[in-house]
Amino acid sequence: MIVQNLWRIVRTAATVAGAAASLILVGVPAQPASALELVVTSGEDAVDAAPGDGECATAQGECTLRAAVQEANATAGLDRVVLPAGVFSLSLLGEEDESLAGDLDITEEIVLQGDGRESSVVDCGGLTAFMEVMPGVNAQLSDFTVRGCVYENHLITLLNRGPEMQLLDVGFEGNGIEDSFGTVLHNDGGLHLSRVHFVDNFGTSIENEGRALMEDLTMIGNAGAIDSQDGSLRVIRADISGNGGGIFGCPTIIDSVLRDNQAWGVACPGSGVVVVRSVVSGNGGVGVLSDGSVRIVESTIENNGANPSTVADVSGLGFVSTGGVGALGKAWIENSAIIGNQGTGVDAGSGATLRNVTVSGNGGPFSLGGVQLNRAPNRIEDSSIVGNMGAGIHLGDGSSVDVRRSIIFANFDPDGVEEDCGTALGLALGTLRSEGNNLLSSATDRCVVTLLDTDLVDIDPMLGPLADNGGATVTHAPLDGSPAIDAGGGDCHAFDQRGVGRPQGEQCDIGAVESQASCGDGALDPGEACDDGNTIDDDCCTSLCRFAVAKPGDCNGDGVVRIEDLTLAVRLALVADLSLRCAAVDTDSDLRVSIAELIAAVREALAGEVQTCG
Repeated sequence: MIVQNLWRIVRTAATVAGAAASLILVGVPAQPASALELVVTSGEDAVDAAPGDGECATAQGECTLRAAVQEANATAGLDRVVLPAGVFSLSLLGEEDESLAGDLDITEEIVLQGDGRESSVVDCGGLTAFMEVMPGVNAQLSDFTVRGCVYENHLITLLNRGPEMQLLDVGFEGNGIEDSFGTVLHNDGGLHLSRVHFVDNFGTSIENEGRALMEDLTMIGNAGAIDSQDGSLRVIRADISGNGGGIFGCPTIIDSVLRDNQAWGVACPGSGVVVVRSVVSGNGGVGVLSDGSVRIVESTIENNGANPSTVADVSGLGFVSTGGVGALGKAWIENSAIIGNQGTGVDAGSGATLRNVTVSGNGGPFSLGGVQLNRAPNRIEDSSIVGNMGAGIHLGDGSSVDVRRSIIFANFDPDGVEEDCGTALGLALGTLRSEGNNLLSSATDRCVVTLLDTDLVDIDPMLGPLADNGGATVTHAPLDGSPAIDAGGGDCHAFDQRGVGRPQGEQCDIGAVESQASCGDGALDPGEACDDGNTIDDDCCTSLCRFAVAKPGDCNGDGVVRIEDLTLAVRLALVADLSLRCAAVDTDSDLRVSIAELIAAVREALAGEVQTCG
């Protein structure tokens, strides 16, 4: 009966997953055989002598890039244009027929392939734009660099109006006009970028008003990076650093770095932002800012906000905040570090949940402290809020927060007075309600604080400095003898901020880090999925006493796929609920659970085998 029920669940999930698959952002289209393969032989810019005759040839008998595109446009089917190593110019101007001069107009499906991003170069010489792909036309561009193209018509170097445009190993360098508001790449349709580089371009590098998937993207030293306020955007493994601004839009960002951008890392004027396993660091105004919701998972938001004026001047944002994370809507942050921001660490306008989070060292002239909370519900669990300037938790007029198993210690107001919880003068006091097992500096009179017998007050938690204690983010680990160890009770979440199992001793620890004194001793203690007697990360059992490679579907990491793991896996396949996660099911880390991933989890559950080392 159990087997029948499992497969019934899988069949249901398969139906939903199949429907969802048809909505995937931009896939790789099945490509028919090319009607023509046109090899460019000249770097000059000249037109084709007889478009449609099946040959790429100018009046001089050479095949130029423009002539090859004209021939491909005149021939039905998918044609392939090949650029060998070299420099290929676009310089023809002034023709009444736009197809004979200026940028390249793509009216039929085409593949344009170079010899390599470093060796094949399309150079506009500061005279014209590069390309326009017409509505209904698919195009694939790969292995070349576009440089020196100025904006034309609608101030766009490359304009895509087609349903599916792919750019693979393409570079854009030095395009645009200084001090202009133009765009290097504008997308009105479907766009898939993979290993594309934008370096030292003027204006905005990408303006997306359609659907875009960007993988292994590099953006360095551009006037602006990405404007996607009117499109849907998914960014995976990107480096967006040293630009005028990071991403202006509401993307999902995975395994990426947004660093040292002048204004912001991400600024969302719409529904919300998702940031997973990423670093948002050193951005001038704010790390992550949203008019809607913010979800931060296994990420570091650090050292943002040194130049807050760069956010205040942004048009289109209804909510302005400086520092680490700001959300007009709900903020959900877990297994993350919000540290060293020159402003408020987390500023949530419509409620927040923090779980397994370190908020440390935030503060500055415009700071309200570690965490600024307004409106209920607000909840903080298994977190460490320490060493912030401007109160550890600042509550808006009459707001409240429920706190459990958390350390709130050594936070100070601007006058240097220790303040774990604060409310602005003249406003109704906020309320901090303990749900037990917290460690606080003091019961402040700047909030209404209700404590339980299991809370510890005015006791030094004995935390180490911010350091790499394992996992994806830095943490404050409890030192030997810390009163936080084994003081969190027995009912806690399965993992700490780093991914270490809880509890490691008789009871859980208070704060974001579970003490791990026994990991590597060869004995399988509570909270450990494995322990092979060492703390080597690249063998079966890592220094966190977790399996280096989890079994598909093993959501709680205990080495076996149980019914509760499978139930979570099915929920992940059926609903888009970002409050649910299981990396052991989502094996490709794309925040979606496919039917293949679900079936793999079911097979592990049916096998019933326990994972071990050796």
